[in-house]
Amino acid sequence: MLTKDAKKVLDLLIESTTTPKDTSIIIDTKINQCLSELNIESSYSEVLEYLEKDDFLKLLMKGGSINRIVLSHKAKKYKEFERAETFDFIKKSFVFPILVSVVTTIIVSSLIN
Repeated sequence: MLTKDAKKVLDLLIESTTTPKDTSIIIDTKINQCLSELNIESSYSEVLEYLEKDDFLKLLMKGGSINRIVLSHKAKKYKEFERAETFDFIKKSFVFPILVSVVTTIIVSSLIN
């Protein structure tokens, strides 16, 4: 699961791509300014490193600073992945236990009668 800060940064980066199929973002003064003005608790460089560690993006460095960011498929579709994780959690936590309890009740009821 992503933190609120990571979601804000990803949303900004996704909006910064020129086309839906574009995955590469050149870091210019506009992007740097937008990232630094985001209302996030962590520094944006920490969030970018966190996202890189979790394979959401790749940071390309030039001269010791970030020159370009390449978004992965996981980054561009992160909301879809989160929705799937939530659905899996609901299945495992609620639906399956209820089904097991119903089946168990039916089996026990039939054995008692």
